[in-house]
Amino acid sequence: MNLKFNLLFFFVLTTNFLSGQNDNQLYTVVEKPPEFPGGEAYLFKYLRDNLKYPKDITEICGTMTIQFSIEKSGYARLVKCGFGGCKSNCRGIKKFIQKMPRWQPAIKNGKPIRFLYTLPIKIEPE
Repeated sequence: MNLKFNLLFFFVLTTNFLSGQNDNQLYTVVEKPPEFPGGEAYLFKYLRDNLKYPKDITEICGTMTIQFSIEKSGYARLVKCGFGGCKSNCRGIKKFIQKMPRWQPAIKNGKPIRFLYTLPIKIEPE
């Protein structure tokens, strides 16, 4: 009886692993992508109205590519700054992204999943 249970348990774990079913996987291709409250136009308005260039930063680094996860809960997490950014700008943007309002999560196979969102942000002093 115990051997049967162990074999079944091993089969289920192996099947899930081989089929790519990972609860923590970040997806980029989904049935329905995540949505900022009000849609993309409101996302850009939110960025424009709330993302301020720090006065004490002397570096002007142009466009930064920011990647972050939209979790199943709809919150933005795991922020990484990519190409073309300055480290000083990245610290402030990480905090800003993590304070964003809750998104509608991405949907795959009818269920909310984690999604890797890429967002280019142009850094310009006022």
